Amino acid sequence: MRDRVGMARYIIIALTAIATIVLFRAMHHELAAPSEETGFIKPLEAGAILASLRATEQSCDAVDTFMPLGKSNLGWDAYLARCHDGGRYVFFQNTEDGKAMIKSCAEEAELGYRCPP
Repeated sequence: MRDRVGMARYIIIALTAIATIVLFRAMHHELAAPSEETGFIKPLEAGAILASLRATEQSCDAVDTFMPLGKSNLGWDAYLARCHDGGRYVFFQNTEDGKAMIKSCAEEAELGYRCPP
């Protein structure tokens, strides 16, 4: 009888651990996906920026690094994303309005802005 109770405890602990891991992975995947309502991504991380780049059909195989460029007086945060294939993009995010925008450094150069090296 004790063996069955002990075994049941181990099974419950194992099932709880598996359910927690599955739930965590599902939540992480959901947070990295573009929001259907706004097209804007939370939280900001390399995977989220890559998902935004792919959603806007920009060419980027993987985001190697991203760095903050500052905040505009209109509440937009800007980040420079560097892709493994050499592409460089400026990612703009306005968390108050729930909006995001991406422009390549080439597009920004046409507007007079030079991306950092």
